Amino acid sequence: MTTQEFCESFEKHLLPLPKEEREEIVSYYSEFLDEADEGERERLGTPETLAQRILEENGISISTFKRRFSAGRVALLVSTAVIWVPLWVCWYVLLATLFICIVAVCISLLLGFVAFLWDGAMYAERGNIPLGLFLFGLAFLLAGILVLLRKPFWTALRWSLSLFPRSTKWLWKKGRNYCTRHTA
Repeated sequence: MTTQEFCESFEKHLLPLPKEEREEIVSYYSEFLDEADEGERERLGTPETLAQRILEENGISISTFKRRFSAGRVALLVSTAVIWVPLWVCWYVLLATLFICIVAVCISLLLGFVAFLWDGAMYAERGNIPLGLFLFGLAFLLAGILVLLRKPFWTALRWSLSLFPRSTKWLWKKGRNYCTRHTA
């Protein structure tokens, strides 16, 4: 296990401590692990056992904390569900709308190209050459716009799709940290 992995796991187990104290302890052990040899690392034990020792030194019992954390977390989630569920649904509806709008603009440019090309060919065939050429021009204008905007559209499409998992992860992390702070 690398020093960074150890410290990340270690910090998760120190959640009952205040943030400043937790960061100070993790920073200390991170420096220690960078300079420690294999024997010293083994004497520390796993991140969970080290965190448990530190919490017990600070007068925090893990079993009591876990029980209080679970009950408090459930109570907090249930009591605030009237607020966060509609906000959560609204956020994902907005993300879906953004995705649909980007796709709709791309499709409309493509369909406009095909429609103007088809109409231009029909008017040119019927003898209205100026209108047919004008519609061909519009078709190729739309094709040019589509080609020019291909990269920004593709980037926006990937970005909007990546917001779903990133925002879920962010919301989950913020909610978990909030519940931890307010039920400890």
